[in-house]
Amino acid sequence: MAYVKTNWVDDVTPLSAMNMNNIEDGLAEHKAELASKHIRETGSNVNGSYIKFDDGTMICFGKVQNSGNINIARDALYRGASQSWTFPSAFIFPPITSVMPFWDSSTFYGFCYTVGPASTSIFQFGFMNTSTVTTSISSIYAQFISIGRWKV
Repeated sequence: MAYVKTNWVDDVTPLSAMNMNNIEDGLAEHKAELASKHIRETGSNVNGSYIKFDDGTMICFGKVQNSGNINIARDALYRGASQSWTFPSAFIFPPITSVMPFWDSSTFYGFCYTVGPASTSIFQFGFMNTSTVTTSISSIYAQFISIGRWKV
């Protein structure tokens, strides 16, 4: 049943079961309508997860494991070879991406840096070790979150 608004008047409109049921029906319809409007699609694959919103906004998130040694000299520090993260769903414009390293070991102290131009389908990055030794730790990961547009 569609919600019918009641114009309430102090000391005139009776508080009745019918009026209360109308209010509850209206709230239930509104809740159901909101649930179907905001999130259009969610999904995940080997590259991570994504959430698409009706307004065209998309959020992608995921993680990538280090795939090589961090042994390329860069001034007094060392970096790894460039790597990439393929977004779990492509954007229509290059998104804003935040990347953060994490590791299961106390022997790596470093950060991630971006490489190359922005893209709608991949994010290029690398690991930089802030100590002055090389490392080949495979338990280093990069965590990502990207926010952009999936439709205009």
